[in-house]
Amino acid sequence: MYKMSEKIKYLHLYILIFMIISQAYLYSHVYRNSPDFAVTGERSFTIIAANLYSDGKYSLGERDSGNNLITTTWRTPVFPIIYYAIYTMVGVGETANEIVRIIFLLFNMATIYMVYRIGNIFNYYTGCTAALLAIFDLSSFSWANNYEYPDTMLAFLMTLFLYYIIKFVQVNNSYLYILLSSFFLGMAALTKPVAYLLSLAIVLFLLLYLHKRKRFNMRKMFMCIMLFMSFQVVFVGGWKIRNYYATGNSDITSLQGQHLLFYNAAYLKAYQDGIPFVEASSGLSKKYLIIAHREGLSKADASTYYSNTAKNIIMSSLKDYLIVVFKRVPKLLLNSPPPEFLYSRADRDELRRELKIKDFGDIGSTVPALKILWFNGHFRSFVFLWGFIKGHLMLIYLMSLLGIILMFKNKHDKWILFLMLIILVYFIGLSSPVSHDRYRAPIMPVFYFLSGYCVTCLLGTVFLYNKKRIERCKRSL
Repeated sequence: MYKMSEKIKYLHLYILIFMIISQAYLYSHVYRNSPDFAVTGERSFTIIAANLYSDGKYSLGERDSGNNLITTTWRTPVFPIIYYAIYTMVGVGETANEIVRIIFLLFNMATIYMVYRIGNIFNYYTGCTAALLAIFDLSSFSWANNYEYPDTMLAFLMTLFLYYIIKFVQVNNSYLYILLSSFFLGMAALTKPVAYLLSLAIVLFLLLYLHKRKRFNMRKMFMCIMLFMSFQVVFVGGWKIRNYYATGNSDITSLQGQHLLFYNAAYLKAYQDGIPFVEASSGLSKKYLIIAHREGLSKADASTYYSNTAKNIIMSSLKDYLIVVFKRVPKLLLNSPPPEFLYSRADRDELRRELKIKDFGDIGSTVPALKILWFNGHFRSFVFLWGFIKGHLMLIYLMSLLGIILMFKNKHDKWILFLMLIILVYFIGLSSPVSHDRYRAPIMPVFYFLSGYCVTCLLGTVFLYNKKRIERCKRSL
């Protein structure tokens, strides 16, 4: 779009070098001072991997009357299989956890690089800006240090999917791009099941896009849709068939029912009844866990029962549920891990003593805690750092909103805008009621790109304005 200066044509290399140095430094600092700051105690992925390693059974460790391990559908397979592969090399233990942490940090850096590549499809400066914004997102570094949940891996796979689907739409309608986008979306669905229904929305998008492209006949449209659905059928369909033959239930995971009922539906009940979420969730748990136990339902069948119950509760009050989703969006987008991992072990322990807590999860409200640290004087840097994290996120979202407006005005980029809005609405709609900060990991690359697009357009406008002003001055002379 604009002529590149010799001084900044290697800007992307400087940014990538800065990314590697900063990520490596933060990793070494965390490893020395607080290696387990992001760990929550979730062990289902590692338990499944350990049973695969020791007994060759995809199981959570539950046994039947014959003392045989019971096959589980609790977790989707990609992350446990990665752990299993590492266990075969180094055995079960902390070494395996540290290897996973390093892999996740590499995934995080690869995500930043792919964000640059996505932006570079549109403009070199868009890619550089988007990558720089991603580097300074300390939340993503925090998620990468959590070796118990594969959210960083999901973000990486979703970024690869986004890259190839954008290449298909914006650069070249190649069958290879549509096939690769399907592959990475299928892998994302088997990493965390939150992604598996996105394929249906993408198929509708492709049908509309290909229909508007007049040079596509019906045969080519059919070919593109079949290629895109190929890996969805193989990966997701294959896993669902496996679950059916293993347990008699074809749900992609037996966790989804509990999640829908005891979280999504519980937030709805809490809003309707004016009670705390914990009370609403506890009430639903007591009622429906007893029913499932009385009926003798297996975990998989109980999940289906919970899922159907949750859907009935939500659909009977859809308007209220949409209000709950909307009200929880700010928490999803702005919630962030505290920057305690940037401090030494001694400072972190002193900070917790000052707040009289064992862990930052024990803080009931953030504002009073920050006031205590501010008036303490010694930890004002903590307040500034947490303010930087929040301010950085708010800046990204503000620029993303402007980026959406600017893309809408550019008719050449409207299809990409439509695609990104589909992804944002899909993930926010599913993740907003629970609103854990790591649930926004797969949509952050979209926000980085939109922000980079905004900055590039605004700087381009300033550049053109100055250029025209200089030309007018020359003519007046």
